[in-house]
Amino acid sequence: MNRSERRKKAGGKGASKPGRGIEAHLERARGALLAGRLDDAVALCDAVLANQRANPEALHIKGLALRAQNHPDGAIDHLSRAAKADPGRADIHYNLGITLASAGRLADAEAAYRRSIGLDGGNPDYHNNLGSLLNRLDRAEDALQCFERALDLDENHVQARNNLGTALLELKRPENAIAQLEAAIRLAPDYADAHGNLGNAYVAAGDAKRGIDAYNDAIKFRPGAAVFHFNLGNALLDTGSASEAVQAYRHALAQQPERAEMRSNYLYSLQFEPGVTSAKLAAAQEEWNARHGRDAPAARFDGARFDTERRLRLGFLSSDLGLHPVGYFLIPVLENLASSGAEIFCYSNRQAPDAMTERLRTASDHWAEVRPLGNQELAERIAGDGIDILFEISGHARGNRLAVYAMRPAPLQISWGIGYPGATGLDAIDALLTAERHIPPGDEANFKERLIHMRHGQFCFDAPKDAPDVGPLPAEKNGFLTFGCLNQPRKITAAVLEAWAAILGQVPGSKLLLGYEGMDDQANAARITEALGVAPERLTILGGASHGDFLGRYNRIDIGLDTFPYSGGLTTLEALWMGVPVLTFPGESPAGRHAAGHLWTIGHGQFIAGDVGGYIKLAAELAGDADRLARLRSGLRATVAASPLSDGPGFADDFLSAVRQLWRQRCQQG
Repeated sequence: MNRSERRKKAGGKGASKPGRGIEAHLERARGALLAGRLDDAVALCDAVLANQRANPEALHIKGLALRAQNHPDGAIDHLSRAAKADPGRADIHYNLGITLASAGRLADAEAAYRRSIGLDGGNPDYHNNLGSLLNRLDRAEDALQCFERALDLDENHVQARNNLGTALLELKRPENAIAQLEAAIRLAPDYADAHGNLGNAYVAAGDAKRGIDAYNDAIKFRPGAAVFHFNLGNALLDTGSASEAVQAYRHALAQQPERAEMRSNYLYSLQFEPGVTSAKLAAAQEEWNARHGRDAPAARFDGARFDTERRLRLGFLSSDLGLHPVGYFLIPVLENLASSGAEIFCYSNRQAPDAMTERLRTASDHWAEVRPLGNQELAERIAGDGIDILFEISGHARGNRLAVYAMRPAPLQISWGIGYPGATGLDAIDALLTAERHIPPGDEANFKERLIHMRHGQFCFDAPKDAPDVGPLPAEKNGFLTFGCLNQPRKITAAVLEAWAAILGQVPGSKLLLGYEGMDDQANAARITEALGVAPERLTILGGASHGDFLGRYNRIDIGLDTFPYSGGLTTLEALWMGVPVLTFPGESPAGRHAAGHLWTIGHGQFIAGDVGGYIKLAAELAGDADRLARLRSGLRATVAASPLSDGPGFADDFLSAVRQLWRQRCQQG
């Protein structure tokens, strides 16, 4: 061997040592990552990167370790560099997509997933994850195609089968979703997510009992998953089991106490519990406020804007700017504020716009679709619009954006209980627009907000354009008395059913008609039928209907029965508009006093009992006076129309006067 050959051989051995050393480090880093020794994985990758700054596998492994350590920015940086260093590796693009999606960068994640599929279209995982992302982007049809492609590649891909079920559910095809989710469970009987999604599908299909069973199965396999307890709570509440729902929400919060929307649902469910009081609600509201309601302000307010007589910029933010009580109560106010000089801004968080959405948009000076915006971004948008008074009209109802109010983007923030009864309990809310009849006597101490009592009630009624004419008293044609209630099933609790059973017992031959979306769900129908204990022909249970047909049902009802402890609001007004008197008694929280407040406002306080016993007695007495019922039926619509409830211009004047006075006081504070 000559000198040159010896030199080459030595150089070859010398050159190979770093490569073998690097590969050994990478192999150890892979092992550390798989074993969960994340710090070791990072250190081993750093040792490689010290010699080869663009080593794609070291960048890849370190990016995965940083993601597992909850360092999303660092993970994205390293995975992006890895993808740039080796653009032909599909798995790197795929893992980058997962990391971007977790960080909320959904458009970038979609691009990364599509690059991985372009490089390796035969991997079902890549199609499945792209589908999951598209589902998050409300592109269920596109997601469906991804899941179907994944299953073409691997028909036993259980995650894709489960995800196909969720996409079908998004597309309002619950029966097809059930078939796919049951198939996923046959593949993996202990797959908790599939059981949980099956619960969602059963509920959507109108079978809450099976839905509740499926949620309980999901909890059995993964008891620490808050979402299963949360969804169980929703199903229990919708089937009249308020106390059980409260317990389910508490279990969810025990797992994820930082979830503000879960705590809001818990607060909402308390309104339906027997014995609920404003004091009990205040304690729960303060817990929400302490955990979620004290964010840093989104804006500082220039003293120059505090002009007492300036043209006010009024902002309204809600998920319910449509065919919903919020929309029905808000529209007569906005339409009558048009000539007031106030500038109206509406921020719609609604998923599906409808005819009322368009009417509200027309009544506004400015309209923004804000559902895609995060809380911080939305707060900054509102502050940038220079809103003087921001109205909170959703409370703790589903889809609320209370976290935005906690950032105080406007100098004056006012709750107005048209979408949620009573207060939120937030420090950032300055006042509550309400009415004397809607607050239990002596209850002011349970409200941290300043209570502003509107002179003629807190609601303004917009007569429904699709309401049919008031028909004759049904009892005259039928020969029997029909009681009725068209409130939500969740309001029909065991105590309500017990009272109704007593009423039916005291009025021989009388019948009861119930109707609302979900009322005909097997779980609701079964519990109602069992609790009432009457012959089947004495009970009619109807499901959902168009609004006009829904109102037409009142032409089959002689006497309306209110619910408790959560009273009927818009439903009571619609019953009265259709000539049906509603019997009620006031509860110990604002939610229990809607119907009583409306009846006082139209001058029919005689239909308000003092307690449940008086409520039962009142129903039996009125049922025996057909002449009185006939007179009421022929005159109630005119009574409502002539009352302050239907005086849109007058209500708008009172509304603006009240908020202007609050603005003047805010200006004095500077």
